[in-house]
Amino acid sequence: MNNIHLSNDGSGQTHMFTSFPESHQDELVHENLDSEQGTSFLEDNTLSSKAYSVWQIEYYQKYFNINTSDFASRVIGSMVPTFGQNSLLNKIRANPDLYGPFWITTTLICTIAIGGNIVSFIQNFGKDYTWQTDFHKVTSSAFTIVSYSIIIPAVLYVIMRSRQARTEMEFVEILCIYGYSLTVYVPVSILWLINISLMQWILVIMAIILSGSVLFITFWPAISQDQSRNIALGLMSAILILNALLGIGFMLFFFHYPSPGNKITVATTLSSVITNNTKA
Repeated sequence: MNNIHLSNDGSGQTHMFTSFPESHQDELVHENLDSEQGTSFLEDNTLSSKAYSVWQIEYYQKYFNINTSDFASRVIGSMVPTFGQNSLLNKIRANPDLYGPFWITTTLICTIAIGGNIVSFIQNFGKDYTWQTDFHKVTSSAFTIVSYSIIIPAVLYVIMRSRQARTEMEFVEILCIYGYSLTVYVPVSILWLINISLMQWILVIMAIILSGSVLFITFWPAISQDQSRNIALGLMSAILILNALLGIGFMLFFFHYPSPGNKITVATTLSSVITNNTKA
């Protein structure tokens, strides 16, 4: 307790006292304040570490706690596979997130749907045709991408758990890996706007190889632990085949249109066949 006390000792000099020993009552007050602060600190930590139910939004906050550098590192790792080490899983396992997969799938839905409409507009430009935005492309791309990025990881998780793989992976980790594996299709879907059939096929093959390599490097070490070699190979083959079908389906359904020369050839062939049949 700090006070200022002036006193005169009779010699004409004034003495100043700036501090006094604390009383027992003051010590009790400080002890009570310290105990209250400590209690509030423990309560805050208890609330922050409280276990939430999966039906509460707070439960998913931890899966969106990721900084920019980690996100960029995972995006790069999903497009540039590193053979010999499971780099993507090593980056994800410490802190699996849903932030990256959410925005990657959302962006891919937009680029696929918008790109498909742009290609359709270019193909019909200048014709006696009233072009309208095909919103079915939005719903089709959303249904396909969401189904691929959620249902397949769920099925894979159930199979791996039932087979009791030695290297067990959590469902959030599989979900995260599948979400990041779609990253390569975002720039490729933009390049698919160039309606050159050969280039489109080269791009889809490259995307399938890169995305499939990431999935193989990530899952094969766990799947190969299965007691049955045939089941392990079959499961890994199914993962790669579904990835390839996704990429080919994107290109053929949303972006690939026959060139005008092919249309003329087909129309001429059909007309000639109909003419010959009529004469006969």
